[in-house]
Amino acid sequence: MTPVPVKNPAGLQVSAVQLQFAATTLGLAGTALVIVQAAVWVKHSHASVAALVLTACTPLIAALVFAAVPRRAPESDAVRYYSPRAAMLWITLLLPVALTALAMTLIGTSGSFADYFGLALLVAVNAGRNLRDGLRALWLRKAGYSG
Repeated sequence: MTPVPVKNPAGLQVSAVQLQFAATTLGLAGTALVIVQAAVWVKHSHASVAALVLTACTPLIAALVFAAVPRRAPESDAVRYYSPRAAMLWITLLLPVALTALAMTLIGTSGSFADYFGLALLVAVNAGRNLRDGLRALWLRKAGYSG
């Protein structure tokens, strides 16, 4: 069975750099929203300052850890452009939005940041992974990698 090519009549493409930095922006905004919600909405007894600071630092820590860990996919498998109809494009952009909405809903309804601290960290780690992927895509583009 041969795959059917996706028709893209306008020839629109989104570069990997644009995609990853858009996803990073959404993830960082989501992390900030969760932190602000926990700082303002939740009682101080249910949201420790240490947990909020750790959540704020997690995107940078995650980006550094992901950069240090070797990738399973070889460099030649790098995708440089995505069609607007590509599922990976939409998954990459909608995951930070969905995780942020879920975290904010659960934290808001329960009134406790401590109960959903792991979900807030997941939002932040996803932002860090997108940051690492965006910097990697930018580096590959600047290095003239033709894929």
